[in-house]
Amino acid sequence: MKIISLILLFFAISCKSNNTVSINDITDKIPATSLSKEINLLMQNLEAQTELTKTYNPAYVTLKYPNGDVPINTGVCADVVVRALRATNIDLQKEVHLDMNKNFSVYPKRWNLKQLIKILTIDE
Repeated sequence: MKIISLILLFFAISCKSNNTVSINDITDKIPATSLSKEINLLMQNLEAQTELTKTYNPAYVTLKYPNGDVPINTGVCADVVVRALRATNIDLQKEVHLDMNKNFSVYPKRWNLKQLIKILTIDE
């Protein structure tokens, strides 16, 4: 739960307009002994990604599955989080896809989909 809280906190702060956020701004408020090795790695990966993704581009892009991504230098704050998680060996795209396959009925109905869109390149 602590890792999700940190991700959401970083996500919320990094999405603010033109604010520079350092991981230290967040982790300095948390005792080092309470951060696991995995959380520290994730936080380092998040900060590293903010140095790579410099252009905000909210355009909708169809991504391949698995491991789909837009160019590393562009994207939105969610792309930064997904890339940092992948660098920590967590593929959020795959985890969400697998969960949607199992639990589609509980997901929001915003896009008026009756079922999960079938992707031919699935490697599950």
